[in-house]
Amino acid sequence: MQKTVVTYRGCVEGLQEVLYFDYLQNLINNCDKFNKRVNFNFKNANGGSASKIVHKAKLYSSTDNMKIAVFDHDFKEDDFIKAISDCEKYKIFPAYSNISFNLFLILHKKKYNKKTTPNDNYLKDLKKYL
Repeated sequence: MQKTVVTYRGCVEGLQEVLYFDYLQNLINNCDKFNKRVNFNFKNANGGSASKIVHKAKLYSSTDNMKIAVFDHDFKEDDFIKAISDCEKYKIFPAYSNISFNLFLILHKKKYNKKTTPNDNYLKDLKKYL
């Protein structure tokens, strides 16, 4: 039986997100339990503010139904609120992490209780666990 493919388009903050969604796509598409396949077609924004990533997602995915913007919260409240508002305005699904996507990846590997600000406090551990 041929599976239906659902395509998600948008923009992600950086390379870690690209690698994560490639991995997730592979897991889903190679599992017999799912009746659909996915195609994550995301542009890498190479960093930047949350609102910049939402803007790029809007430009990249203007004709698709499954528009997504993936960004970090990064404790920048004004920009974060603007990004969420823009997502609602342009019908883009916001996918964001509480602190940073890199820390999110570490938390999938182990319980992590070290200080996380500034971000470079956990970069050594990130490399160790990924």
